[in-house]
Order: sequence, then structure tokens, then C-alpha cells
Amino acid sequence: MKHSHWLVLYDIKDRRRLHKVAKIAVSFGVREQKSGFEMNMPEDTVNIMIYRFKKVIDEAEDFIAILPLCERDHQKIERYGNCLPTDAVTEDFVIL
Repeated sequence: MKHSHWLVLYDIKDRRRLHKVAKIAVSFGVREQKSGFEMNMPEDTVNIMIYRFKKVIDEAEDFIAILPLCERDHQKIERYGNCLPTDAVTEDFVIL
């Protein structure tokens, strides 16, 4: 099964739902920003992640975008400075 690159962005209004969405995203990918993750996985795994997101979010208040990146675009990504902002992980998150 072919793996694809994905960019996941979200804006979650409720703090409790935000923590749940972040926990799901961390289990699938690498945090690039507070609300942005880069992932490399097959589409069927993306569908599992989407299912989990939908069980948590309030679609009337929250927003999640899942953007596919082709290999060519993924290779063009340029990063400058510190890859992860120092405040990206707060005291509210404990990643084991």
C-alpha cells in the first residue's frame, strides 16, 4: 500500500476537544506547529484518523483540514529556523 504525505491543520474552539484532537494527531504524525501536523501514511489510515476526529469535534464550531501532498510537493518543503516553536507543547500536554 502506497504511503502518502499529508498536512493536517485544525482550529478547535473547546479546550477539552482541542486536547483530544491533538492527542489523536500526535498518534499519527509529527507536530510542525501548534495546530499543524505532517503525516506519512496510506489513505486507509487517514480514514481511520478522520473517523476518530469526527467522534471528538463539534462540526458547528471546529475545523480540521487534511491536505494531501504529492511526493514532488513534499520534497519542495523548505523549513527555516527551529522546526518546533518552543510554546508548541504546553503544560497541558504530556506525551509519553
